[in-house]
Amino acid sequence: MEAILTVQKEVSGNSLSGPEMSKTCKCKLGLKLWDQDDKDFTFMVEEKEIQVHKNVISAESSVFDRMIKSGLQESKETKVAIIDFDFKTVEAGLKFCYGINDDKLYNVENGIKLLQFSDKYDIKDLKTSMETFLLSQISRMNACKLANASILGNSIILRRKCFEYLIECNQKKISVADLEILDKDLALELMKALFSRFTM
Repeated sequence: MEAILTVQKEVSGNSLSGPEMSKTCKCKLGLKLWDQDDKDFTFMVEEKEIQVHKNVISAESSVFDRMIKSGLQESKETKVAIIDFDFKTVEAGLKFCYGINDDKLYNVENGIKLLQFSDKYDIKDLKTSMETFLLSQISRMNACKLANASILGNSIILRRKCFEYLIECNQKKISVADLEILDKDLALELMKALFSRFTM
């Protein structure tokens, strides 16, 4: 759910108005919340702590919401350990919940990790963002890697686009890197699609 707060103020002659005012008065609530010290939940990753507000992460992730409200150990201790993702990925994923995007993290490797993180913890907006980013990065050098990532991240749209791209490369006789690492089931499906084209 998104909300927009509009404030109208009478403006005197020398004051900023319209677009000029909106440029200077942008409220970065997520950044301000991230910098506050009143956080009430902690993620332990690689022996480091990331502190967050329960309400923020609960609003963005149904998995975190259930975890916090479950009454289980994590809920009582207000602390959870994440062992299957590195610190940078978890921090970027949690910052995304606050509306904070670090463009320096946008590369294929980090995008794949964030796609998997968003899928596991059901952070829908992050998943959509990573899918959009990774779709724009498909090339002959990484199509197989991204196809595999689409399976691990449960991204149907990324899987389909990689599949279509690999068929297109075959049709245009463009060599593709890392074919040997392509998921076996996907490779078989690709082979069937290619051969059924020629037998019709």
